[in-house]
Amino acid sequence: MKIYNKQISVLSKTDTDGTITPLRWQIEDEESNLQAYKILNVMNRKKTRVSGNITYEIFCETEIQGTKRPCELRYNMDTAQWYLFKI
Repeated sequence: MKIYNKQISVLSKTDTDGTITPLRWQIEDEESNLQAYKILNVMNRKKTRVSGNITYEIFCETEIQGTKRPCELRYNMDTAQWYLFKI
């Protein structure tokens, strides 16, 4: 898996117990076009501290160009920003 750590847009849902589940994510490519990807499966979640900020690390499976690929999305609770960390 390659580390990107690039800010992305995410469509997610939050359950009544506070569990965040991402559904889709978008990233801007080199030509400034938005590419959207569907999340097929959330495999694992964990809450950590990264540089003093509370961060949710969400390990999931997404489909890119017809191929299922694992990825790691991170949600920073302090800044309310999503990142594509690894893919």
